[in-house]
Amino acid sequence: MKKSKALSEQSKRRIVTEVLSGKYTKEQARKIYGIKSKSGILEWMRIFAGQPSKLAGLDPIPISEQLTHTIRKNFI
Repeated sequence: MKKSKALSEQSKRRIVTEVLSGKYTKEQARKIYGIKSKSGILEWMRIFAGQPSKLAGLDPIPISEQLTHTIRKNFI
């Protein structure tokens, strides 16, 4: 079985930026970069926006217009 290669934080931020800018959808980016997790990019969006991660055992926080604005303001 092939082991997945971990992406650097810089790579994750670039992918999130590409999705938020409209260059790719989350699904397109997932396929292009070989990301197996269907929710990985969404988790990165939450983390980079300073929101609690679903992985931390908290209820998921939907990506809203305000969260998208926060991410764009800080990373684009």
